[in-house]
Amino acid sequence: MGKMLWGSGDYWTLRWSGFPNPEFVASALTDPVIELEGAVVESLGNDLLVLYGSARLRLREENQHMLGSAERVLEAIEYRSKTRLRRSRS
Repeated sequence: MGKMLWGSGDYWTLRWSGFPNPEFVASALTDPVIELEGAVVESLGNDLLVLYGSARLRLREENQHMLGSAERVLEAIEYRSKTRLRRSRS
């Protein structure tokens, strides 16, 4: 399998095999350098879901079970998401 992006409107799925892990893609989209302001990440089974306004991007890496996940990256994403939510509620 190569790389595939499909969907329509606000609902899209990005699917690939191999590096990078979904955590790295989600981290890049929510990182302060690139930052889609207000974007948050949620787990969806083995996939990650990047939420940006009404848009949804499902990140689906087919070999994640072999590659494993980067626990520190997930922790950083979760921390940034919580910090953003607190700031937006203030």
